[in-house]
Amino acid sequence: MGNFYENETECEKCISLFHTSSGKKKQLYLEELCRFKTKAADKFWQDRITDERFLPYIMMCRSDEFSDYCAGRLDDFLDRAMEGMEYRDAVNELYFLLHACLFKESDKMTDIYAKAARNYKKILKMGLSWSGDIISQTGQPPFLYARYLAEREQNCENTFFTALNDIIILTMANAIETDGEYETFTGKVKELYELYPDVFAEAGFFAYFIKDTSAAYDKFSYLLEDPATYPRIFWVLDGLSWENNGYVQGSPTYFAGPDNERRHFSLVINDIDIRWYKFFAEKALEDVKGFTTEDPFFYSVYLRSFSVRMIELIAPENEETMEYSRRYFRESAVLGGNPADFAGLLQCGCIKDVDDLTELCLDIAKQICSGRQRYCYHILFHFFREFSREDRLAAASKTAEYLSENEHSERLAAQRNVFFEQYDAFVHDEQSFFDGE
Repeated sequence: MGNFYENETECEKCISLFHTSSGKKKQLYLEELCRFKTKAADKFWQDRITDERFLPYIMMCRSDEFSDYCAGRLDDFLDRAMEGMEYRDAVNELYFLLHACLFKESDKMTDIYAKAARNYKKILKMGLSWSGDIISQTGQPPFLYARYLAEREQNCENTFFTALNDIIILTMANAIETDGEYETFTGKVKELYELYPDVFAEAGFFAYFIKDTSAAYDKFSYLLEDPATYPRIFWVLDGLSWENNGYVQGSPTYFAGPDNERRHFSLVINDIDIRWYKFFAEKALEDVKGFTTEDPFFYSVYLRSFSVRMIELIAPENEETMEYSRRYFRESAVLGGNPADFAGLLQCGCIKDVDDLTELCLDIAKQICSGRQRYCYHILFHFFREFSREDRLAAASKTAEYLSENEHSERLAAQRNVFFEQYDAFVHDEQSFFDGE
């Protein structure tokens, strides 16, 4: 059968439907034409290259001819930028060009990505970033300036190489979703990673992980050993979740079309190597125990993103993974006390009775008294409101007694005062945080 989006006849049908349609349907056919990599599609876009109404679609089309054209533009930009350009002009031109590179897969394009990597340190020193108000409203097409504002609001990547990795990941996701078994771009990205692992670690990891999670773990385990480097991998896995009895890997957010519709890709993964659960469940907890800090809020902040990721990966049908999930949430609830930890405990069925609840509260209290936690009982009780008032009061009373005897620090005086005020209201059957109101 071959690749549908390389079929000239199917492309011609789509062009014909575009000409005979109107309104929203016309836009849908334009987006469909963006997926084709055919001579007919090349000709269609060539005829409209000077019509600004089509620019949002041309910038996201997959035509190899336009990919080569964009690669030439990016190549020329890199030469001029390294020779010396006015900073604002360089940033605005780069912003436009990177968006034009979206979904472009030609060999010439990956060659220019390699050229950028070869000059990584020199380009990095330029500090090319579009934070703040540096993107010019008059220097960009209206839809692209509006996209910049939307991206800024969403905290999208805003430096050359971080944005480039995003573009490459999105291009892979689009190719996989569009071409399925016929896609070839992930292979090109793997080659880029092998040549420039420091530059393309995120994109390279995505290319391996989306195809084989075991091979990805073997390949990238060296980055998982160091707290300074594993956030690069963790950033890519931010889109990983368990949905509808299967694993899904999400892409970065992007904005598309003339109206800048917010989108992302969700790609199905057959299975996940259990070592990834082990990494999520153990690595952060091991690291945080080794840190030396007097800030009782640090552990909560550090563990928050891991807890959110573990929530997304709860897979009730898989007992082996559930064991890692239970172990993680029980320990992270004590160390970090984030809402996601208590939600995880609930979903994993870790708190079954008043004894479990009291034990958890006392473990957290001990952590507070050691100066390595903050107060979070009112949050905890929000999640366990199915316990009777009598059971919650029993757990709170033992906790209050322990804290009253053992916690007297100046640093936590404000939190301590709030806790006992709310506890007193709870005891006297008045509205309090312990009721989850």
